[in-house]
Amino acid sequence: MNIKLGQKVVRAFIEADVPLHLWGFAGIGKSTFLEDLAREMGYHLMDLRLATQEVSDLIGVPKVVEKEIKTITGRDENDNPVVKIERYLATKWAAPDWVIEVYEKAAQGIPTLLFLDEMDRAVREVIQASYQLTLKKMLHEHQLPNTLRIVAAGNPPTDEYMVDTFDVSMCTRWGHVMIDVDADVWLEQFGSKHCHGDINGFIATNPKALRRESAKWDVNTIRTNTPRGIEFMDRLYKVIGPNDKTLLRACLSAVVGSATATQFIDSLDKDWVRLEDILSGKITVPDILQDADGNLKLTRLAYDAMHSLSAEHLELGTKAKKGSAEFKRHRNEREDNFIRFMEDMCSAKKDLVVAIAKTIGTKEPVLLRAMILKSKQLSKTIAGLTADLNRMF
Repeated sequence: MNIKLGQKVVRAFIEADVPLHLWGFAGIGKSTFLEDLAREMGYHLMDLRLATQEVSDLIGVPKVVEKEIKTITGRDENDNPVVKIERYLATKWAAPDWVIEVYEKAAQGIPTLLFLDEMDRAVREVIQASYQLTLKKMLHEHQLPNTLRIVAAGNPPTDEYMVDTFDVSMCTRWGHVMIDVDADVWLEQFGSKHCHGDINGFIATNPKALRRESAKWDVNTIRTNTPRGIEFMDRLYKVIGPNDKTLLRACLSAVVGSATATQFIDSLDKDWVRLEDILSGKITVPDILQDADGNLKLTRLAYDAMHSLSAEHLELGTKAKKGSAEFKRHRNEREDNFIRFMEDMCSAKKDLVVAIAKTIGTKEPVLLRAMILKSKQLSKTIAGLTADLNRMF
C-alpha cells in the first residue's frame, strides 16, 4: 500500500477508533506522514519510541499514600454511630509526564494521537503493558481520555531487522497494513517539492532506486479473522460506508484479512432484500426463493428483521395523524405483511422464525402477541413462547 492510500486508511482508523499498526521498511516516511496527518486532523501527536521505553515510562512509578478504613463499631449514649478509623499505607502509581500532557490537551479540547513507534523493538514487558492500552485506553491505574487514538509502527520481522514477532493475542488488538514506497506518489508528495529535477527524472525512470530489494514478508500472516476483528470491521464500515471500495477494501483487509474483506465487499453488490420491501408488501418470500441466491437473501433478511424491527418500522410511510383510523389501517397492513412473511418463513427456515419471535418478544411484545393471535400457523410454531407472553400482559 502506498503512502497516499495509507494516509486515507489511517484517517479512517482514527475516525473509527480502531488501533492500527503500520508496517514498513526503514526510511520510507511513516513517522513524517503521521505528523502531517495529525496536524491536518487537529490532533496533538504524542510520539513514544517504545524501543527506548521501560515499563515505568508507561505506567509510572509507585508512591506511598495513606488510606483510611472506617468501621461502625456501635452506638454512643446519644445513639450516634461510633466509628473506628484504621489507617494503612498503600501503593499508588504516579502518572508519567506524557500522560499528564495528554490530560492537559484533553482539558483544552484537543484530542491526542498516540504514536507508538518501534513497537516490535520494545522489550516484552513494555509490549505487555500496552495490551490494556490498545483496547481499554488504560495504563495500569491511569484511564486515558476517550478521545485518544492509537497508531503504532514497526519494521517487518525479516532477517534485516532486529525485531520481535507479535503473538496472536497482540496481533488481534490491531489492524495491520504494510506501507511501501511508490515512485509516482513519492514524486508527487516529496520529490516535486523538494528535489532537483535531475533527481526526480532519475527516480521516475528508476523507481527501484527508492529502496533496495528486501526480504519478503507478508502482512497477511499476522492478520487474524476473529470476533474482535469483526467488531473493528463494523466500526470502520460505519465511518467509510459502501461507496469508496478501494479504501474500504484496504481498511477491512487490515482487520479481517483480504479474503473476508473481499467477500463482504462483493456481497454489497448483491441485490439484497430490505425489511422495508417486506413491510410494504413489495416482495414476498416466494419471490425471494425464486432467486439463485434466495436462501442467502432470506437469511440476511431474517437477521435484519430480528435485530432491526421495531414499532416505528410499522408506522413508516404515512403522514396520517397517530391514532387516526387511517394511521391504524396503515400500521395493520404493514403488520399483516410481516406476519405473512413469518408464515412463509415457517416452511423455509423454521429455526429463524423462532429466533425472530424470541427477539421480538423482548423488544416488541405487542407485535409478538399480534402474530400469535392473527396466525394459527405462527401460534403453533412458537407455542413455547406463549406462556412467557402471557406473563408479559
